[in-house]
Amino acid sequence: MVRFLLESDAKHILAGAGIPVPRGWALADVPAGLAGPLVAKVLVEEGGRAARGGVCRVPSRELLDAAAAAMLADWSGPPVQGIWVEEMVDGVQHELYLAISINRHRCVPTLLVADGGTDVESRTAVSIDLPPDGAWRQYAVHRMREVMGFDGEVAARVGEIARSMLRVVVEQRAELVEVNPLALRSNDAVALDAKVVLPAARPFEFPVDGTALGLVAGCRRMGVNAALGDGKVAVVTSGAGLLLATVDLLSQRRVELGAMVDLGGAVFGDGAGIADIIRMTAETAPAQILCNYFMQFVSCATVAEHIVRGLEASAQDPATVVVRQRGREQDRGREILEAAGCTVLEDLEQACDLVARVDAEALV
Repeated sequence: MVRFLLESDAKHILAGAGIPVPRGWALADVPAGLAGPLVAKVLVEEGGRAARGGVCRVPSRELLDAAAAAMLADWSGPPVQGIWVEEMVDGVQHELYLAISINRHRCVPTLLVADGGTDVESRTAVSIDLPPDGAWRQYAVHRMREVMGFDGEVAARVGEIARSMLRVVVEQRAELVEVNPLALRSNDAVALDAKVVLPAARPFEFPVDGTALGLVAGCRRMGVNAALGDGKVAVVTSGAGLLLATVDLLSQRRVELGAMVDLGGAVFGDGAGIADIIRMTAETAPAQILCNYFMQFVSCATVAEHIVRGLEASAQDPATVVVRQRGREQDRGREILEAAGCTVLEDLEQACDLVARVDAEALV
């Protein structure tokens, strides 16, 4: 099952990812002195609105209420959840269809590019798989120039929009992110309409700090890798190898994982970034956090202090914090963590056993 976001919510997400969208308001919030022309649209959880009379051009603000009422009276589609009003975008030179969906057979996101507008299914489209290493960008620009006839500047501009759309797919775990049309102008590109489809089991939340999305965005700003699962156990480690080993051991024990974070460079210097990462991880509301780190250069005591500081700063502490630590000053690190109520173990297998046991008991 999937959930179709309303256009207003979808555009909120796109704008947060850096994709230009027109200025827009709910009907009741449109400024009184706003100059026209405007575009009014019914908000429903599916596409095809224009063909059913759900989109209308309004010459001025004074005519908006009457135009919206007439549009609602003639509407014959699914229940309307509101009227969305935007400023008309002028200077459009070309319209494109852009979409990123998950290719289930190849296990990668796939970008589709075609001429925009209605009946897009009947048009020639460029299909480009998007591997996570980012190497697709240069190839995507080349393919868009080759098949769509774009010049280099336009292809690069569309490539940037596609990169931002891929970010939405990753952060929101979206099934589909679609822009149709993307209006190309002389010096920019604007998403005139947008569709975002999410798994129904994951309610939509705006990407604000203190959520799982805030964790991903915050880690990105710090140069730290983070991923999200649907489980209630978060894992934080001091390296990609430790993360993979920890995830593998927990998966063998049938533990479903939530946030997964590789601290990377956050452990160097004064390590202050660790506290922020722990705070953001705790605020994704896991039942447990398992921290697994081996410190050769940074003191385990310093890391422990930042873990405790992050937990104290969080508005939502997890029920259980398990720490497997090895390295310099680990005895002092243990004292700090245990004084804060954390369980400290030196053996990773034992730590994973404990997490799995608590997780299983929570399901009973």
